[in-house]
Amino acid sequence: MVADMRDMSEAQNMTIQLVLSLAIMHANNQRAMDAILDELALSKGTYTRITDHIDFLYSQVEHVKQSHRQTNSVLQQTKSVLKVGVMIILTVATALFLIGLF
Repeated sequence: MVADMRDMSEAQNMTIQLVLSLAIMHANNQRAMDAILDELALSKGTYTRITDHIDFLYSQVEHVKQSHRQTNSVLQQTKSVLKVGVMIILTVATALFLIGLF
């Protein structure tokens, strides 16, 4: 019985690692993230003996989804700042070049 419980515990841990790995790999795909969360939500009512594991996994997948969303927001802001900076540098370089010609 102890061996069976150990095997079941190992299977649960592997499942958690697999689902989290899938969530991280597909973090930029909103449909995949929503599908993973939907399946976990459905599992909460089906497997009552492991609901706490499913709750933990659900919260971790949501954390991955939120982290990816925040990362994308920061990247978009950084791109905007860089574009403005490049435009300013190009404008100044062009003005200096034109001044140098005359």
